Amino acid sequence: MFKLTPEKMVFLFFLIFFIFVPNNDQGFDSYAFLLDARAGLEIVHPHHLLYNVFRYILFQLSVLLGLDAMKVTSLASSIIGAFILALIFRFMRQRNLSEIALTGTMIIGMVFSFWYYSTSVEVNIVSAMFLVLSFYYLIRECNAVNSILAFLFLTIGILFHQILILALIPMLIYDSYRYGSIKRSIRLGAYSLIPGFVIYIVVAFAVSDGAISGAFAWLTKYPGLGRWGVIHSGSVIASAGGIAKAVFGGSMLRQALYGGGITIPEILYLIGAAISFCGIIILFISASKNILKRTDTILPAASSLIFLIFAFWWAPRDDGFWFYPLVLVLIMIFTSIGYSRFTRNVSYATMIIFALINITCAFVPSSRIGNSVARTGADALAKSALTENDLVLTNMAQIKLALNYHYSVNVPIKSVAYLEAGPKNEVIDRYRSLISNFEGRVIILENEIYPESHRRFLFGRFSKSEYTEIYRPFLSSLVPLDSIRVYGEWITIYELNKTINAE
Repeated sequence: MFKLTPEKMVFLFFLIFFIFVPNNDQGFDSYAFLLDARAGLEIVHPHHLLYNVFRYILFQLSVLLGLDAMKVTSLASSIIGAFILALIFRFMRQRNLSEIALTGTMIIGMVFSFWYYSTSVEVNIVSAMFLVLSFYYLIRECNAVNSILAFLFLTIGILFHQILILALIPMLIYDSYRYGSIKRSIRLGAYSLIPGFVIYIVVAFAVSDGAISGAFAWLTKYPGLGRWGVIHSGSVIASAGGIAKAVFGGSMLRQALYGGGITIPEILYLIGAAISFCGIIILFISASKNILKRTDTILPAASSLIFLIFAFWWAPRDDGFWFYPLVLVLIMIFTSIGYSRFTRNVSYATMIIFALINITCAFVPSSRIGNSVARTGADALAKSALTENDLVLTNMAQIKLALNYHYSVNVPIKSVAYLEAGPKNEVIDRYRSLISNFEGRVIILENEIYPESHRRFLFGRFSKSEYTEIYRPFLSSLVPLDSIRVYGEWITIYELNKTINAE
C-alpha cells in the first residue's frame, strides 16, 4: 500500500513545481546535446561519457513516441532533481529538526541553478544525484556495504561527469578516518573505481582506433582547448558573477545593474536578493561553530572547498561549476544549524524572500518562450527564410543552435569574439573581406556591433570600441529587418544591403 511519507511529499511537490514552471530558455549546451543526438554525434564524450549515451537513448525514445526530445529530456531532469531534493531532505531530517530540514530543502530547490538544471537538458543534475547518493551512503552507519555503495555511486557519477573526481580524495579520507584504515577504504573503493577507470581507457582507445596519442588527446579534450583553467585579474569579478548567476539567475541582476535606468521592481528585487543573501551568511556563521565538531559535516565541508577552488580556477564565470559547492554548503548549513528561535526565524524569512524573488523574477520569466534569447532569435531569423548559404554575425551562438533544432536550418555564424588567432590587423582585414565578398545574405545582430559591457568574456581580445570600429565600413549598408529583446534591451536585426556603397 502506498504511504505518503514526508520524503515522497517533497518529491511530488518539486516534481509538480518543475513541470508547471518549466524552463523555456534553454541554453547553448541543451541545444548542443540534442543536436548531437539527432545527428548521432558525440555519443561518447570524455567529459560526460554516460550522459551522452543517456540523452541519446532519450532522444531516440522521443522520436519513436513522436514527442519533443527537449521536453522529454527536461522531464527526466525534473524527476532526478525532485529525487535529489527528497534525498537531501531525508539526510538533513535525520540530523536536525524536520522544519529546519524542510526549510533548507526548499531553499536548495529555489536556487536558480538547481531549478535550471532540473528543467533543462543538462548533465549537472544527473551527476549531482550520484554525488548526493555517494555522500548519503558514506555518512550512514559504518559498514562495508555502505562504503562500497558510496564509491559505486561516485564512480557512476564520474562516468556521467568527470568533475565528480574532485570528491574522491575527501571520500577516501573520510572513510579511512572513520574506520582507521586507509587500506580498507582503498580496497573497497577499488571494487568500483578500477572498473570505471577501465571503461574510460577502453572507450578512449576505441574512439581513437587504438592509438595512444589519440586516446590521450581524447581524455584531455577540454584542457587541450585552452579556454579554461586560467586565473587572471578579473577572476574575482568573474567569480562573483558566476555565483550570482548560480544563485539568482543573473537576468534580473543584469537588467537592474546595466539596464540604463533602475525601476521600482528592480530596486525591490535587489533589496530582496541582498536580504536573502545576508540571511544565508547569518545562517552559515551560526552553523560554522558546529560544522567541524560533527563528523557528518566534515565530508561536505571538505568537498565544497575543493569544488569551490576548482570553480574559481577552471571557469569562474560558469554557474555550472559553482552549482556543486553551493548545494554542498547549503546542505552543510542546514545539517549543522542550531535550534534557537533566532536561527529558525532567520531561516524561515530567508526561505520566503528567496523563493519569492527567484520564482517571480527568474523562474517564471524563464518559463516564457518570449523571454528566451535563443527562441526569439531563432524565430526572427526563421522569418527571414535563411539557408545554409547565408551568414549570421552574432556573438550569441545559442541562436544558431535553436534555429537548427526548431527549424532545421544550419546557418553559419561569425563573430569578432570567435575570430581566429593572428595579428589583429590581418585578422580584421580577412574578416571584413569575408563579409564584403560573401555571396549569400549577411545578417547581423545589433549587439554584435555594440556588445553589452557586462558580457566580459567578449572582450578577452577585442575591446568594445574595437567591435564597433571593425564593423564601421558596413554601418551605412545595414537595413533593419526585425528586433528581439536581449538582456532587457531591444536590439535590431539588420541585413547587409550590398547594393549600397559602403563607407
